[in-house]
Amino acid sequence: RTWDVCKSSFISTFSKYNPDVFISSYDTRYGYHPFIQKTLDFYEENSHTNTTNNTTENNFSDIVQWIRMIDIEKEEEVDKICDEEIIDPEMKDIPHGYKQYRKMHRALQMMDLYEKENQIQYDIVIKARFDTSFSRVDIQYVVDFLNESVKKNRTVYLSENNTFPADHLIIGKRAEMIELPIF
Repeated sequence: RTWDVCKSSFISTFSKYNPDVFISSYDTRYGYHPFIQKTLDFYEENSHTNTTNNTTENNFSDIVQWIRMIDIEKEEEVDKICDEEIIDPEMKDIPHGYKQYRKMHRALQMMDLYEKENQIQYDIVIKARFDTSFSRVDIQYVVDFLNESVKKNRTVYLSENNTFPADHLIIGKRAEMIELPIF
């Protein structure tokens, strides 16, 4: 799945909330996720997106009204940074996991900056990958659950992929989401 395939699901799910969107991604687009490429030993040519100011208009024109900040990095440079950064030894074994949580951390930093500049603070934060279909998730149910049922508990919602937690969608209260990608 790609953003092109999944964006209609994103729009139909979130348009009623008028969301503020913070994007942290790479200049590389895959037809198949890198994990699938490696696992199945099936590789294809990757395409690079334009990293100029037209990136937003070219790739996210359908949601540009919701985008508050965007960060597109060159993936090759991030790979070099990841090799040099001091990271948890367990994360070194899953570099794509580290890179994804690093991107989540960068998006949360943008969100924090936006909150300070606009003197606001979000209650609920939703982290979603671009290749996510939201048809099986009742976002309002999860948000209500977090707001009403979990007043003091430190809880986040993880989407499921078959029977295992997945990284496609994570929803939580702001404080828990800010801490999640710190390792």
